[in-house]
Amino acid sequence: MFVHDGVWMQRIVSALVVIVVGGLLTVTAFLMVKNWEKEAVESALIRNSIVGAYSLKIQMEQHLLLTRSLEGLFASSEHVSREEFNRFGDALLDNTDNVIGVGWLPRVSLAERETYERELGEIVGGQKGIWERNASGEPSNAGVREEYFPLYFATPFDVSKKVFGFDFLSSPTAVEAMTLARDTGELTVTDEIRPAIGGRQQSRILTFMPYYENGVFPQDLDDRRKGLQGFVIGSHQIDNIMDSSLSASGGEGVNYYLYDGTLPDRRKFLYAYGRGNNHAPVAMADLLRSGGHHVVPIEVGNRKWDLVAEATPEFVAIKSSWRPSIALLIGTLFTLLLAAFIDKITTSSLRAKLLATQEGKVRQQAETALAEQHHTELALRESERKFRMIFNNSYELIGLLGLDGTLLDANDTSLEFAGCSKSEVLNRPFWETAWWSHSPELQEQLRTAIDQAATGKMVKFETTHPAENGREYTVDFSISPLFDEQGQVVLLIPEGRDITERKEMEQKLQSSENDLRMLIDQSPIGLTLCTLDGNIVQANPAYARITGYSSDEILQLSIGEITPKKYTDQEQHKIDQLLTTGRFGPYEKEYRHKAGHLVPGRVNGRLI
Repeated sequence: MFVHDGVWMQRIVSALVVIVVGGLLTVTAFLMVKNWEKEAVESALIRNSIVGAYSLKIQMEQHLLLTRSLEGLFASSEHVSREEFNRFGDALLDNTDNVIGVGWLPRVSLAERETYERELGEIVGGQKGIWERNASGEPSNAGVREEYFPLYFATPFDVSKKVFGFDFLSSPTAVEAMTLARDTGELTVTDEIRPAIGGRQQSRILTFMPYYENGVFPQDLDDRRKGLQGFVIGSHQIDNIMDSSLSASGGEGVNYYLYDGTLPDRRKFLYAYGRGNNHAPVAMADLLRSGGHHVVPIEVGNRKWDLVAEATPEFVAIKSSWRPSIALLIGTLFTLLLAAFIDKITTSSLRAKLLATQEGKVRQQAETALAEQHHTELALRESERKFRMIFNNSYELIGLLGLDGTLLDANDTSLEFAGCSKSEVLNRPFWETAWWSHSPELQEQLRTAIDQAATGKMVKFETTHPAENGREYTVDFSISPLFDEQGQVVLLIPEGRDITERKEMEQKLQSSENDLRMLIDQSPIGLTLCTLDGNIVQANPAYARITGYSSDEILQLSIGEITPKKYTDQEQHKIDQLLTTGRFGPYEKEYRHKAGHLVPGRVNGRLI
């Protein structure tokens, strides 16, 4: 009895040691894989938020460039007529979406008010003076004050007709941005405004670009305030801008929230975007408190916006996998099998000691060993069943090939993708199956890849697979060799991952950059990008026409080579001013035309 109890005690101790150690290792592996997946989800959210912020930034820069281009129209002309303004403004609006309108606000003194009101009446018909909104929000004649900034030019006319003559100096929101623009000479952006349009609130911002007397930026603050002639104004629709930019950036399963953080103690909710998002205002502090968010700051003129990306359960599910569960399952199975193996060794060792005295017990232990072996086989079969279940439920397209390229197995995901059954594809050359039969070129590339993988090399390339719905998807495809214990290749594992959405997102980003390039190339104002020592790096067609050179010729020259020597000291002074203030001009100079004559021009410069 003592010997029998001792045998069981040793077996229990051995099994407990294996189970405890194996359990700890299994839990550790599970937590490590789980943490890795969590970091992968966070990394994916960061990538999506950066792409979304970049797309939104590009669209807003296009809108700000539109307002700056209109200021350039005034700076390059001694007098801008209403027809010239409308023609130039309409050309810019045709190339930029989600702009409600653009206009010109002249600086009107009290003495000039009657003249301007008479002209406004002729434009819109009837008695149309300079007006403002009273305390109840109703239109009324503007009060008596030293000066006014009424809407005098505007396009499109049908959208702007109702607000012609409105004095923006009566709007506190506009005054804040106008004052900052006047004193700095920079383009400024207002806080959000929400006028009621068609019974609903639309989120808008206004942009103001100051224009000074003779188009020259005064260096002294008092001179800037005295020399201000008016503002170029733009009206932009935030909700449509955000919808179009973020829809083009991808990010399935991500909600976006936009806040104006120009004043951190008064951070303001602007707009929300995302599938299932009800667009209801929510405080940024409350949003971040729940976790699963990433914040990307965006500077838009003088405003500081924050774009908050939120990972939805759908996003987390897309980025998650069965890996933690697989690690836990494999660890558990390995621990159980190792425990059974150790138990078997322990049993065999003790059985030899008991053989001399207890033959009957030896026979009994032999039967027990057979029973345990049977249990082990059942466990192995169960392990195979669970592996098959994991194999078939993977999100990736996975198969198994012989060294000659014969398809031996394919998981359910790949079969459902192509809309075929195992009987249609198994035991056939892989390149003749539904995933490859649409392209002879891809079939030949696959056969070459199989030959290379059979020699022990891992082969990877991008391809296309036709789905059951008839659409072709872009797939990141690879073939990996599987080695036996002697290092010989025995099988090949083909894998495919759908990257169609990523490729489409890259194409949309490229399209956005092309649109910005087209806006620069079509500008009627000469634009050039130079190094600090004057070498011309980039120039638009308008600049090439001014100097008489072709687009290729102008890139081989420097500013000094097309500028008369009498401007050398003045040019150096402007470079010093650029390094000190970040800008210079406008000022007048002459260029040496390719034909030899001099061309007068007015020049502005900014440091990038």
